[in-house]
Amino acid sequence: MSCLGRPTDRAGFSAYLPLLFGKLGMDNKLVGPASAILCLRKELNSLSTNAPSKIAGRLRALCRRIHAECGGRGVGVIGMCLIGNLLLSVMLDESVLVPVMCEPAVPLVPWSKERTAALGVPDDDARRAAERARKVQVLGFRFETDTKCPDDRFQTLEQLFGKKCFKGKTIPTGPNNPGKIPNGSHSVLTGEFDYSDLNHPARKALDEIIERLQTLSS
Repeated sequence: MSCLGRPTDRAGFSAYLPLLFGKLGMDNKLVGPASAILCLRKELNSLSTNAPSKIAGRLRALCRRIHAECGGRGVGVIGMCLIGNLLLSVMLDESVLVPVMCEPAVPLVPWSKERTAALGVPDDDARRAAERARKVQVLGFRFETDTKCPDDRFQTLEQLFGKKCFKGKTIPTGPNNPGKIPNGSHSVLTGEFDYSDLNHPARKALDEIIERLQTLSS
């Protein structure tokens, strides 16, 4: 449901971007990350304590609506950053056949190992998502030195799902690695990278997602 830019347009997908805060047409530069956090504070607090999410229920309903309107085998869902972990609750809907988790940053402010490894969704949702992943493998992407989405979180996902059901990929960063991605980079799909470079690691991640999405029309 996330807009991935021109490569997805050329691939012929219908992309939906849910409006979770702000108003339609508002300049997102005026909103900014801080305002987004304030608007979603109650929801983020729920996610940080593994409480049920109202947003997740609405997104599952949206997935069903998209599937009914567009047809096909099902829909793909890409959760990024503040709502990356919501994917685990949204993918419980049978309409979701391609779940993708990018740089999940909730719970926020990881001050302990327990916090950095947490998934921020109800335990029952996490358990059911792991069961469903036996049929629909989850893709995951993060940058190696991303402190907002620490490696402990991906390790938790691998332990819960198993490596066959959760295909998590950590992309190397730093000047000595492919793409020379700056250390501390966070956004895999919406960063300031040259996505026209087919050999760039971020573009390869995008291509892997597109390839998986194409299975929905086969």
